[in-house]
Amino acid sequence: MHALNEISAHSSNEIAVNTLLDGERTPEDRRTAAGSLHLAPTTRYRVVAQPASTTSATAGPSAVLTTLVGAVRAEVVLSSVPVGAPRAGIGIAAAPGELARSWQSALTALRLTSDGEPVLYADDLGSLLLLAEISPAGAPENCDLQSVGVVIRESPRVIAMLDTLAASDSLRAAASTLGFHHSTVQSRAEELSGKLGFDVRTSRGRTRLSVALALYRLETARFD
Repeated sequence: MHALNEISAHSSNEIAVNTLLDGERTPEDRRTAAGSLHLAPTTRYRVVAQPASTTSATAGPSAVLTTLVGAVRAEVVLSSVPVGAPRAGIGIAAAPGELARSWQSALTALRLTSDGEPVLYADDLGSLLLLAEISPAGAPENCDLQSVGVVIRESPRVIAMLDTLAASDSLRAAASTLGFHHSTVQSRAEELSGKLGFDVRTSRGRTRLSVALALYRLETARFD
């Protein structure tokens, strides 16, 4: 009997989390859901988005939601609680009634994670969060995104170098991060610039590369 009660409570929590994070539901519906989850109306929380196959990051209420990029676990945690997870997007802090926004930002952050940055806070993404709105999954690709996609499909392992080139102030700094000789990175950057159609050795080129990589992840990220 005790086990059945636990299953029933878990199911009720999942329904409440679904309602709480659904931006189409009424404010009253979301307030009721927050109350059933014992969320304090004046306290700020965050939504943590993780692949559904992973376990909960903390002990907060959670539910597996169906999204355009697959099944994703959404978990509500106190904004001050540190999150330990192998891969996660952590949404903006918000009051219970605004957690639908936190969920959307957490999902975008999850889609932008990589092997180099497996956990991302939406707070740190700034205007990159807007990319998910202007380039939803399935949107027409632009030329930079097409070029990056071709290069990565030709050699999937090159994405680590692209990430490093985009994040580094100079080729020497990129070489240090990658553990390669400067001349090797210089030669590779010249080759990649030719394939991409813009010079990744310049400030403008690195910006274009950063945006193209973000768009690539938003277009290709899938979670099962």
